[in-house]
Amino acid sequence: MKKFNFKLEKVLMVRRSREKEAQRVFAQALEIYEAENHKYILFDQQTKKSWQNITRLQAGRLDPIAITLAYNNLVGQQRIQELQKEKVELALRKLNEKRAVLIEAQRKRKIMEKLKEKQYQKYLYIREKEEQKFIDETVIIKAGRKVLNY
Repeated sequence: MKKFNFKLEKVLMVRRSREKEAQRVFAQALEIYEAENHKYILFDQQTKKSWQNITRLQAGRLDPIAITLAYNNLVGQQRIQELQKEKVELALRKLNEKRAVLIEAQRKRKIMEKLKEKQYQKYLYIREKEEQKFIDETVIIKAGRKVLNY
């Protein structure tokens, strides 16, 4: 009997390669998101330190110039933090888009693999039936020879 041959093997190979590419693109998007989020966290920490600095300045000797400079620094840091938050949100949207592409690629690959598995199981079933038929015919022939010899 001929060996198992999945006629859509090339399609399966293409789908596997597309999934690997989608995984690579997703990993890049995840790396960008994590980097942007890390920057946001750093800016947030700087903003909190600026607030603490203003609070410390106000609690001590009132120096309006120092307080004004600290406040202006705080406003600038808050603006930078807002811009960074927008970058994080954009990176998250892109990450989710890449995740959806990856999930779709995985789904298509799994469909092809399930089809291949079903066809392989069918091949094994047919092969087993043919082997059983051969064994049955062999037994019948041997039994027939015994009857003729007696």
